[in-house]
Amino acid sequence: MKFLGCVLFICYIHLCHRGHALDNPPDSCSGCTFDDTPTILDARQCSSTNKLSKEDKDYLKTVDNEMRNNCKIADPCRRVRSMKASDEKVFEDNKYDFIIVGAGVAGPVLANRLSSVDKYKVLLLEAGPEEPVGASVPYFSNSAVNTSVDWKYQTQPEANACLKTKGVCDWPRGKMVCGTFCMSGMMYTRGSPEIYNSWSKQGNVGWNFTEVLKYFKLSERNTQSKDKIDPEYHGFDGPMPVGNFPHIPKIATIMLEAAKQAGFGITDLSGKNQTGFAAASVMVDNGVRASPNRMYLRPILKRQNLRVFIESYATKIIFDKDRAVAVEFVDKFNKTHKALANREIILSGGTIGSAQLLMLSGIGPKEHLEKLKIPVIKDLPVGKNVHHHVGVEGTARFKNIQENYFNPDSLKLYLTNQTGPFSSTGLTQVSGFWSSSKAKPNIPDIQFFLDPYCSPDECHKFYKKWENQTVAGMRSIYLITDCRGKIELSSNNPFDYPKIYANYLCDKKDEEATVEGILKLQQILNTTAFKDYYLGFGAPDESLCTNFTKNPSEYWRCQTRMNTLGENHHAGSCKMGPLNDNSTVVDPQLRVKGIQGLRVADASIMPTPINCNTIAPVLMIAEKAADMILNPGPAPK
Repeated sequence: MKFLGCVLFICYIHLCHRGHALDNPPDSCSGCTFDDTPTILDARQCSSTNKLSKEDKDYLKTVDNEMRNNCKIADPCRRVRSMKASDEKVFEDNKYDFIIVGAGVAGPVLANRLSSVDKYKVLLLEAGPEEPVGASVPYFSNSAVNTSVDWKYQTQPEANACLKTKGVCDWPRGKMVCGTFCMSGMMYTRGSPEIYNSWSKQGNVGWNFTEVLKYFKLSERNTQSKDKIDPEYHGFDGPMPVGNFPHIPKIATIMLEAAKQAGFGITDLSGKNQTGFAAASVMVDNGVRASPNRMYLRPILKRQNLRVFIESYATKIIFDKDRAVAVEFVDKFNKTHKALANREIILSGGTIGSAQLLMLSGIGPKEHLEKLKIPVIKDLPVGKNVHHHVGVEGTARFKNIQENYFNPDSLKLYLTNQTGPFSSTGLTQVSGFWSSSKAKPNIPDIQFFLDPYCSPDECHKFYKKWENQTVAGMRSIYLITDCRGKIELSSNNPFDYPKIYANYLCDKKDEEATVEGILKLQQILNTTAFKDYYLGFGAPDESLCTNFTKNPSEYWRCQTRMNTLGENHHAGSCKMGPLNDNSTVVDPQLRVKGIQGLRVADASIMPTPINCNTIAPVLMIAEKAADMILNPGPAPK
């Protein structure tokens, strides 16, 4: 969505707002007022290509308001309320059994499960605001990127990647209830069983695939036809709906047929065979993004033993000797508060957030903390072992595909019953997994992503070379890298962003596998399914790598280094492992080593890369963490 996204948004508003008014707007949800963060105007994508006029921006604000005034989309009466200046008394009762830091993916799961026990008092802290309404609409799936609900992290200059931008790579991270999930395409994939089995073999008792499958099932409420999936791999009674979008465009069905002709199966990507293509399973609830916030947190907000503070930034964990006893946090009015934890503090702030808070609190590499004059509580390799999924994008050009879905009728349909084109991510819902020559048996190492497209009457408005053509982005992403980056503090000030050293493409096999994937995509496009449509394939920026145009492999290796694309799949900074492994931060029970009353439960604990989108595995991690907390086993040997 990075390359064509702005074109898509601009085309949408040009087609919608010229002389059109919305007929019969939905009833206002006047009974429940709420604050919201506008996100539909995607600043990052549009700032680098075509500027929007004031008229266009005003219309997008109108669309945002229409979504906000629709009860089924906005869910106004079940939202966490923003704190008011007069709400100081809410902090007076500051004693809890459990404190959860971070309300992205894992936090809402933990809050739900832990507060289900009436005797436990639970506090959930989130640095950002409530989930924006615009992010709840699948069509605007990544509109929150580069807005106020994005941390907008960037890496330190890389030696081998993002060279077009002098080695600096963007790391979008969600700063809101819902977290980075609200910047994603909602795909539900779990990865190969062999990955989890390898975690178990590393000494992570309880983490083989059979053992974690029950937590995947516990979370999942699959709504797909059982003849389309492998039902023994799925759950049907959990909080998280997993199904398909109500709408799929013509170009997506052609792509699936082309994949079949190229030898791929159309398969359940979270079933017994991960290799193949599919209109992927997605986390969607009646045409609206099924965020962990919407499915786990909002239904339980009235529990008397649960409190949720948004716009509350955790700055420090406080210790009594080797026990975590409190969290210090700053509210939206810049006032500092302390919450006490009688039993445990659980960090679910993600790969950056959890690592940063641990180090600020004195848990991390001793030499690094001492350099910043942070008293060392425990010398652990926090911030090491960072891994990510990166690759490259190409642009595929087509003819004879006339699909103009960004119009008043589509908007009206979505506002009325949450169906039609706005209820899906379009072509983006198609994904595939494939094994390059670098892959190990039964562990596909390439994931294919397809990005939004512009159709003929849209593309020519902005790119004359694309006149009368439909253009789509297609990405080859390498999943099983051996490269490891690190996260370090830049100072002892909790409001200073940490330094991120991604260490992308440190191994030539990462480039080579990525290139194999982009060439495989071109093979798919050259099947008979596309014979009446396909025109050609190229790079988004054809001014780069011109010295290699006669050598496709070297050309795409160059493009991978110059125009490196990362997914929102950051992981690994608080590595899980056995107590005798000095490279780890948490044990298999997710307890911070050598510290009582402190755990981490998010993607940061993943010891090695998972070969899929990370949301479903993080849901599993949170479900398993909650079970281990409520039903503790024997102490590790």
